[in-house]
Amino acid sequence: MAGLGNKYEEFWEYLGNFDIINLTEILIEDKKWKIINKMLLKDYRWEMQSATRDKVKGRSAGGMLVGVKKTIVTKDLKKEKKDLMSIEIKIKEETWKIISNNM
Repeated sequence: MAGLGNKYEEFWEYLGNFDIINLTEILIEDKKWKIINKMLLKDYRWEMQSATRDKVKGRSAGGMLVGVKKTIVTKDLKKEKKDLMSIEIKIKEETWKIISNNM
């Protein structure tokens, strides 16, 4: 998902058709989160796990972005550990736990 900041309006409109969005390899570091957060769909709750660098110089790697529509009851949306996030949602009488992995 390199170039998340360069995505066109059609991309964001398409994502709006889904209830839960999971994007991996977003290559977004903490320092750029405020900029990217302004671009995201407003009717979702977003959680980001930032990309990391092994060295000071060079390209970052990894990073995940999970969005859940605000109309869905979310019990928990959290970063489990590096490259792993979980979402716990309630749909009717059922509770679902969804795991997102970025390997």
